[in-house]
Amino acid sequence: MSENNPATSERSSKRLAKAERRKINFAAIIAGEDSSTWSDEAKMIEKIVNDVSNKLISTSSTDFADFVGIEDHIKNMNSLLDLESEEVIMVGVWGPSGVGKTTIAQYILFKHVHLW
Repeated sequence: MSENNPATSERSSKRLAKAERRKINFAAIIAGEDSSTWSDEAKMIEKIVNDVSNKLISTSSTDFADFVGIEDHIKNMNSLLDLESEEVIMVGVWGPSGVGKTTIAQYILFKHVHLW
């Protein structure tokens, strides 16, 4: 019944907005930003996301030369991904622990990150 009550709905919206603001402020603090100095929250969030993304990419291992047998798996993944296509494609990778699923995904990201 209270879902149809405009006052309850407004309080709920304000509570959600306040929670989102706390999350944004927390992310800004972690990223070394002062959210109160930004007039455009969207630009601040974009900067934080880009900074984090760049740090993740730059800290990933890029030395794949010593991995034996990875080439065939990479070729298979590239053909499944069809990177020339404009369509959105999702490929699931599964298998037992330690067989190289994450390594293959990291290699493909490293080689094709410029496309995204």
